[in-house]
Amino acid sequence: MPNDWSRTAVLVFACNRPAYLQRSLNSIFSHMADHALPVFVSQDGTHKGVSKVIQSWSPNVYHLQHMGRKQYTLSRHVRPGYFHIALHYKWALGRVFGAGYRNVIVLEDDLEIASDFYDYFRACLPLLEQDPSIWTISAWNDFGYGAYARDPKRLYRSDFFPGLGWLMTDALWRELGESWPDGFWDEWMRKPKQRQGRVAIRPEVSRTYTFGKKGVSGGQYFNKFLRNIRLNPKAVDFKAMDLSYLLKDKYDTEFQQAVSNADRVKDPAGCIKDAAADQKLVYRNADEFKRIAKQFGLMWDFWSDVPRTAYQGVVVVPNGNYDVFIVPDNFEASIPKS
Repeated sequence: MPNDWSRTAVLVFACNRPAYLQRSLNSIFSHMADHALPVFVSQDGTHKGVSKVIQSWSPNVYHLQHMGRKQYTLSRHVRPGYFHIALHYKWALGRVFGAGYRNVIVLEDDLEIASDFYDYFRACLPLLEQDPSIWTISAWNDFGYGAYARDPKRLYRSDFFPGLGWLMTDALWRELGESWPDGFWDEWMRKPKQRQGRVAIRPEVSRTYTFGKKGVSGGQYFNKFLRNIRLNPKAVDFKAMDLSYLLKDKYDTEFQQAVSNADRVKDPAGCIKDAAADQKLVYRNADEFKRIAKQFGLMWDFWSDVPRTAYQGVVVVPNGNYDVFIVPDNFEASIPKS
């Protein structure tokens, strides 16, 4: 049975940031006209300012209120907020999927969305039915700043789960819900046991923007990286596009050929912005990847051995009219022989 867009809901997580929530809801509803999806705001706790914002949007917003916080015994280096968030996620996702929705677009109260945010998800949704190797759609690109956010029409497969505006299906919730972790849910989703080799679809130009300097993470990465992410400024007509290039067999063939044919250079300084062809830089380990990534101004961390945005270990950096591929040294050997 084909997945039905009409059975899609938007779920916004909130706790104690009323001004953030107001800004986020303004964005969510300003681009809703052609879709009219139900919007749930799940509030963790009883913050009066947050409750007031949610009530001001009635009846356009359904108010969920999570009151089930636990006490955790943690080391002084671990913030309990990460555990409260994971518990809240499990509760709220269970409530919305339990109401019969087939898809939930997950947002947090520090996100704004692009004008084509909903069109993007609606166009990508059939890919989940056609290709079991795709497990989620994300609106976010961790490296979507400046010159690296070049083509708003271009979408990628990624082994890295991006979050920050993403779609979960009821089938995936049935798979993961019972074993949902006590804390650090996004890190948990990036582990091989959960991912099982599956990928996310993500855009080159982000369809979400985070303004969340204040939060559980204490603004980690915000000033240096996240605040510079570019929100797509001009809508793309995704429904008029053929997105079948994102299906695994077709994508892999073209992607592997492009990486194999790229000109190899030894150092990021050798990557010319107006190069006449794709280029590639090879890394042998995480330290070498970090050195290369830092010269491009990229975040260099690995999660479960996967760099941010990577597919088959390769990070794509748009470079003028071409690409720079940051490639693991075993990439060629990993390509199946025809």
